[in-house]
Amino acid sequence: MKKKYVIGILLIILVIILIAIFNRSDNHITSYIIKEKKDSYYVREYYDNDSYYFIIRDNKKNRYSFSLNKKVKDKNTIIKSIKKYSRGELTCIYPSYVDDVISELHCIKNNKNYNVSYLKQVNDSDYLEINKLIKKDGLSSSGLHNNGTATKYKNMKIYKNNLLSNYYFTMWNYKGIYVFNKDSIKNIKLLDYDQYENKFGILLNNYYVYIDSENRDKDIEFKYYNILNDKSDSYIDNNKKHNISINIYFNGTNGNLLYFTDLKGKLQYTFDIDKKKVNKITDGVDSYVVVRNGEVDYLNKSVFFEHNHYFDNKVNNKEISKLYNSSDIREVGNFYYAYTNDGDLYRINKHDISNGELLFNFDSISTYNIKGLDILMVVQDTLFLYNDSVGLVPLVVNEELNYNYNNVCDFFVK
Repeated sequence: MKKKYVIGILLIILVIILIAIFNRSDNHITSYIIKEKKDSYYVREYYDNDSYYFIIRDNKKNRYSFSLNKKVKDKNTIIKSIKKYSRGELTCIYPSYVDDVISELHCIKNNKNYNVSYLKQVNDSDYLEINKLIKKDGLSSSGLHNNGTATKYKNMKIYKNNLLSNYYFTMWNYKGIYVFNKDSIKNIKLLDYDQYENKFGILLNNYYVYIDSENRDKDIEFKYYNILNDKSDSYIDNNKKHNISINIYFNGTNGNLLYFTDLKGKLQYTFDIDKKKVNKITDGVDSYVVVRNGEVDYLNKSVFFEHNHYFDNKVNNKEISKLYNSSDIREVGNFYYAYTNDGDLYRINKHDISNGELLFNFDSISTYNIKGLDILMVVQDTLFLYNDSVGLVPLVVNEELNYNYNNVCDFFVK
């Protein structure tokens, strides 16, 4: 009996050790040195949840900070070599990765990290010279992306060359939505009347979910359009215990759930797009849901109803606010995004918050939405996308965006 007991304990210990080893293999921090002809680079490599982050120092104590969000077979020490380009005060490195992973140019000037999108946006003369060398060497760079010619569609101009594969963009047009992707442009009618403010429409994964508020019966009806297969359907919640009023607002989405709040009944609900079902998640108790950086948190009833809550990833961070002179800070995954009072937008890795990467500059951004490492934003009459592969690109020019932009544009990546 004692022998079986000892064997059982040993097996439990073995399982714990194996779990620890397995978990450790999915995340690592490692350091290594890469030597070139005239230069040597000290690399600090962070790996977490299929995402890499690097801090690289060269002989002149320049510090480059950048990320790589691509799957690599060999998880450790994935940089094979580094090519350097210098012009004036600007120095850029071009790392080569294992498994032939596509790389990008990373630049620094006066100890500050610049994304090539910013350098291209301001027509930095040193960068333009380096870009010629990049072309000569046959290397790729988001700065070399060509926007192409805009195509007219209804009252808009669309840059088809910037509509990425597997990306679907939506734009509210008062009676429905435009759906843009690499292969087609569609005008989807959802309502029989004009709805200027889009209060009851939202993109939930590949479904555009909405409520026809003017033609609503007593029971709430969720209608939804599948942007992938062009099919529509609806779900009527006839659960008498719910008795949801018309005085509702959408909190936002998380996973396959749309969260919404009934202000009259002081209750919060979810609509499950997969199960096609409405569930009450509160009943006057301390369980009102907010979502911050993809994590569910709970508030008590009195705090929750102090104001409307939207899942927008806005956070307060005094250290970042002071470092970047920013009052608009978002937290998404392993990054903070800081939009400064000078119009600069920084992407800041949590491993190195003092060395953010300047992505681009706009004096005024009407609204912006971050998913993964992609940023969709409205600036005056233009819808822009920032993506690591193509940089900062215009997607759609629409005069209406000057006046109406809240909850108008969104995107889904297949």
